[in-house]
Amino acid sequence: MTEVETKIESLEKLKIDEELLLDIDPPTPIKKRGRPKKDTTINPDEPVKIKRQMSERQKEILENARKKKMENFQKREEERKVILEEKELEKEERKKNIERKIIKKAVCIKKKQIVEEAILNDEVDDEIPDEIIQKVIKKQRAKKATPVPKVVEPEPEPIKSKYTFV
Repeated sequence: MTEVETKIESLEKLKIDEELLLDIDPPTPIKKRGRPKKDTTINPDEPVKIKRQMSERQKEILENARKKKMENFQKREEERKVILEEKELEKEERKKNIERKIIKKAVCIKKKQIVEEAILNDEVDDEIPDEIIQKVIKKQRAKKATPVPKVVEPEPEPIKSKYTFV
């Protein structure tokens, strides 16, 4: 047998196989989960269904409901804004309180330092009045405020060597 003949025989076998396959029932489709899809094809023989129109009373009720919904939405938005503003004010008050406490603590520490310095200098052994403390603070600030001018030393001249290299 030649190659052509073998190919022809194989093709004939394929045709026979195709005929056998056509006789077999197609497999049953797999059922999908969920709600079955609606048939969206339009049949020209069926009359077109007209949507039921709303009555005037129903339209009024619907419009009133929409208005009420928008009013409630606006009220909630205003309440949220007020709450946010209150929170911002509370944050600012907390910051101010913290700053006030820090300043108060710093003043107490400064007073203790001044009292310790006064005790070391043997100025006063008992309680020191606020006026003296304020005077001492002013003196310290004055010392800090006046900068001491720096003395600039002239640079020394470079040393000349005895020998010159060429």
